[in-house]
Amino acid sequence: MLPTLVLVHGSGHTSLIWAETVANLQGPALAVDLPGRRRRPADLTAATIDASSAAAASDVAAASPDRVILVGHSSGGLILPSLAARIGQRVCHLVFVAGLIAEDGRSVSEVISPDDPDSRRAAAAEIRSRYAGTT
Repeated sequence: MLPTLVLVHGSGHTSLIWAETVANLQGPALAVDLPGRRRRPADLTAATIDASSAAAASDVAAASPDRVILVGHSSGGLILPSLAARIGQRVCHLVFVAGLIAEDGRSVSEVISPDDPDSRRAAAAEIRSRYAGTT
């Protein structure tokens, strides 16, 4: 049996970004919504890697696949290591698609936007306006 691809979107998207990909796959896939997106309402300015990986792990547990390949796009890559730690032995591979990851000794905020400390709030407002009412 093929492993399930668990698809984690980036900060400016929802699970819908993976719709065409999922439609063209020949194996099982699970596109998750992180907190504050689409089917998982939450305050985006309070979103953390821990909360995001817990939400994605909950979706994986509900789908109950034997083995998974974690795929993170852009800032979805920041979630993958924590998600892999939560899922454990079932993880076969991590795939970073233009993925962000903080270098050892640097913070996530330095990676995301080193020059703008208010970028998280601005990004949250943009996502809310872009995806308001999207199902």
